[in-house]
Amino acid sequence: PSITLPKESSSLQIDGKGMFHPLISDAIRNSIHIDKNGVLITGANMSGKSTFLRIIGLNCLLAQTINCAFASELILPKLKIHSSIQTFDELESDKSYFYSEAETMKEMLALENGQGFNLLLIDEIFKGTNSRERLVISSEVLKQLSQKNSIVIATTHDLELVHGLPDFMFFYFTGEDVAGKYKYDYQLRSGVLDSTNAVFVLRDMGYPIGVLNKIRGRLDS
Repeated sequence: PSITLPKESSSLQIDGKGMFHPLISDAIRNSIHIDKNGVLITGANMSGKSTFLRIIGLNCLLAQTINCAFASELILPKLKIHSSIQTFDELESDKSYFYSEAETMKEMLALENGQGFNLLLIDEIFKGTNSRERLVISSEVLKQLSQKNSIVIATTHDLELVHGLPDFMFFYFTGEDVAGKYKYDYQLRSGVLDSTNAVFVLRDMGYPIGVLNKIRGRLDS
């Protein structure tokens, strides 16, 4: 079915089967069973990570407001939904992208324990700062956010981040190079991404061959 009646659970778990976004034509359905407080989704560029966060957030919101979900089945508890999915720099108030995101993360960290369940959705956590600090800051913040009354679902390009989150569940999106064109299937898989696609994206955009060869040479060395 395209629309289902959600079922309420008393435990902090989310079980969504065949979920999809109603505004995407020929939308791909994905399923996820979350029984831990932390979820990290890795994935190639443009493979579906951000859209999947929106699918989870939208369906959890609709389930608790108009008692329906775009899914085959959705079981969830009552959740307060918080998100950091589309963050911008604010020139008028002299705030950088990193500062704006850090403010949102601070608000999430201030959420009270013991006052109901929370769902925290974070897209490309702390991408506005350098890689060394990003890995350390992201792992510590995510561990703190994944408290007993919250489920945190974050996406990242930093594959190394999984090593700092041993208690998290891991999922990924990917694609493959088919006949000289990088293709995506937008299917969520369990585990950690073991390949990258940035160079393929540059190739498909028409970057100069000389530049691409130099990039590949440095990456292979």
